[in-house]
Amino acid sequence: MKWRYVENLMLKKQSSVAFHEHLEELKKKTEATNDVLQRTASLFDELKKQEEESHLILQKLWHLTTSGISSQP
Repeated sequence: MKWRYVENLMLKKQSSVAFHEHLEELKKKTEATNDVLQRTASLFDELKKQEEESHLILQKLWHLTTSGISSQP
């Protein structure tokens, strides 16, 4: 009877250790995922800024082109 109790305790301990290891692994993966997400958001912001700058340049070129065409005889 005592051995079963000890076996149960050992199994619970092993299960607890395995659960803790799995939890630590999930924490590491979550941290890595958050790092990637933050980097992706940063790259998206940078790309959006470049897009806005490109749009302004195209607008200026369009304005210069249409102004030049309308002023020609």
